[in-house]
Amino acid sequence: MKDKSLTTVVMTKGEAEECVRAIRDVSHKMRELLVDLYERDGWKVLGYESFSECAEQEFGSSTAYIYRQLAVGSLEKRLPIGEVGDNKESHMRPLLTILKDDNMREEAWHLAHAISREPTAKTFEGAAYSVLVSSAEDDVPILVQRMEAGELSPHAAYSILQIVHGESVDTELKHVCSHVTDPMLAPMLRRLYYEDADTWSEILSTGCIPSAMGDQIPLADANAQTLKAYLYVASNEHRAVAVEQNRGYWDSVNDAVAMILVEARKARACSETLGCALDEYDAIVSKEVVNIE
Repeated sequence: MKDKSLTTVVMTKGEAEECVRAIRDVSHKMRELLVDLYERDGWKVLGYESFSECAEQEFGSSTAYIYRQLAVGSLEKRLPIGEVGDNKESHMRPLLTILKDDNMREEAWHLAHAISREPTAKTFEGAAYSVLVSSAEDDVPILVQRMEAGELSPHAAYSILQIVHGESVDTELKHVCSHVTDPMLAPMLRRLYYEDADTWSEILSTGCIPSAMGDQIPLADANAQTLKAYLYVASNEHRAVAVEQNRGYWDSVNDAVAMILVEARKARACSETLGCALDEYDAIVSKEVVNIE
């Protein structure tokens, strides 16, 4: 058998460039044809009950890819963001999955191109989150300002926004969380707001997270681990204080009981009932305690 690898001729640069252009042309045309097939009910003419059935039967394992291309093609047709097929599907995916409004998608598309002359999928993702956060500027203005100043990423800003967004959220909680940089810290602060009034009051008055080391860390510099470590130490300290308080209480009770017993023994001859009670008490306390550990 002839070894085909020996006859392979490497492309010239011109051939490679032409090949890439041809592949791009095919991709552009395919997306345009998909939108046409869907919108003009081509799948019905072929006898299918739905477009999904058509896609599964006609394109098989490529169904998911077909649907992504169709979604992008439909978006390109609705919005002034180029001709159908001009945008990479991976670039448009964040706009479709993160944003639910076409006006916001168009705004994010233009923002991504303003950020970079050659935006990547990550650029589009950041632009989508930026638009989402900016839409809540009236609710949490400090968060938007910090994001625009580059103090925290759009994704982090959006994660924090999810914790504090809404009319039912107290202004105090919104204000504190809007100064946070670590998005994992925001839900912990929300729990403190509802469950630990003392620690929350301390954070509110200082603008800092108390540290397990005894110092104060500004909200913008703190992280969830810092607060978690402090709460762990604080809970142990509170537990130790409670144990000591309980121990003091029972010591007082035992001292009082001892005094009562002394006086009761002096008077046991005066009452048969008192004598029986003392005998029962002595029998109980003389028993060995079973070790269950």
